[in-house]
Amino acid sequence: NDSLLDSVFGPMVHDAMMSQQWRDRWQAHIYISRRFAGLGASAGDLVQAVSQATCMATRDKMPKVFLASLSLLDELLSDSRVDEIGPEDFLALLQTEEGNMISLLLDQTDVGGGSSNSTSPQQAAAGALCSCVLHGRISLDDVALPLMLRMDQRLCAL
Repeated sequence: NDSLLDSVFGPMVHDAMMSQQWRDRWQAHIYISRRFAGLGASAGDLVQAVSQATCMATRDKMPKVFLASLSLLDELLSDSRVDEIGPEDFLALLQTEEGNMISLLLDQTDVGGGSSNSTSPQQAAAGALCSCVLHGRISLDDVALPLMLRMDQRLCAL
């Protein structure tokens, strides 16, 4: 919720994330990414806040905002404070009012039909999902099953 983003990132940064100006939204994610180690929130609050910020950014019309949010996600994935959270609990914390982060990242891999450009939002979303698994934060099944179900739906629709 909004008060979570206020308490974890601060009201000014949260306001910037909600700004009409894409540069403000972009800078908010960069600002928090660079200062992530100094955030004083609990591990669970960090996961929920980053998940909510990432989910919000998946809907942003400016790809730079989404890409900056993935830098914030990367900081979270490599932060030792979240080591205490097991994969099942971590997965549960990825469910936000904005939606499920795994589902929204999978949606991003399809935007515009995909791209082979390594800096594209589609490739970055796929990379973020792989990072979640490779860092041991979620299981491979938690990404592979929803992906396989999507593929099955598409094949059945042919």
